[in-house]
Amino acid sequence: MQSSRRTLILASALFIASISPSSAQLGVSAGQEQAMSAQDAAAQSEVAAEIAKMRELWLTDWNLRQVNSIMALYAPDAMFLTASGERAVGQAAIRALFEGMRASNMSNLRLHSLAVEQSGDLAYDSGSYRETAALPDNPRHEVEGSYLTVYKLQPDGRWLIVQHVWTGASPPHVEFKPLAIP
Repeated sequence: MQSSRRTLILASALFIASISPSSAQLGVSAGQEQAMSAQDAAAQSEVAAEIAKMRELWLTDWNLRQVNSIMALYAPDAMFLTASGERAVGQAAIRALFEGMRASNMSNLRLHSLAVEQSGDLAYDSGSYRETAALPDNPRHEVEGSYLTVYKLQPDGRWLIVQHVWTGASPPHVEFKPLAIP
């Protein structure tokens, strides 16, 4: 049984290898393949630098409460999902959400990017945030969580935010106990 299973797996792998076009079949030399990989890496690095610039611009404008400047970073049909699960669709709804947040005196946001990746005309930035919030009923408390920002390359060459998600870190609502082993 084990032997026939191995034979089947090996035969499947050989079949897949035989129908998959190799670099040689495509007329791509090893040198060309390395050059294409280097170009891909350079393009990824360039996009990552552009996304990092946009993240810093967004962060600076947020901390300065410059909603108009922030909105220039969003596509017209963008979506923003808050940590509480609220969904704002389109620039007008996102602007209203941000104006409300600005009115509640949110301040001192810090972002820590953990990953920036790009594929085709989409890129994302994912990381964590921490913010010292000052609200009327609680003058100073820390809020933290994770964020994900998805960018889309526009026809004019600009990257704009199309999806923006924030999650809030909260203590678990359920106490986990080890299972008793009989």
